[in-house]
Amino acid sequence: MLESRAILEVNQQGQKGYTLRALEALFLEKKLITTNKSIINEDFYSSNNIFVVDVDDWERLPIIIKSPYYKKVNRFKNEYDVNKWFSNFF
Repeated sequence: MLESRAILEVNQQGQKGYTLRALEALFLEKKLITTNKSIINEDFYSSNNIFVVDVDDWERLPIIIKSPYYKKVNRFKNEYDVNKWFSNFF
């Protein structure tokens, strides 16, 4: 993954929410190609970094992949850090 430009996330039928692939893309600053249409509602969503299958125009995919990573979404990393998740449970 470290050498790739993008990560593919394919949700199974009936699956709700994003997978760890979405968080890996966020933390590794990789582009994400996903079948999860609801990801557009997440705070870390950026159309510059995430291509949503059956929502986005396929002609945009090469543009998204080749463009620089939109780093302003990095401000959300702390919300998804494992330490933050543990503090929410205890």
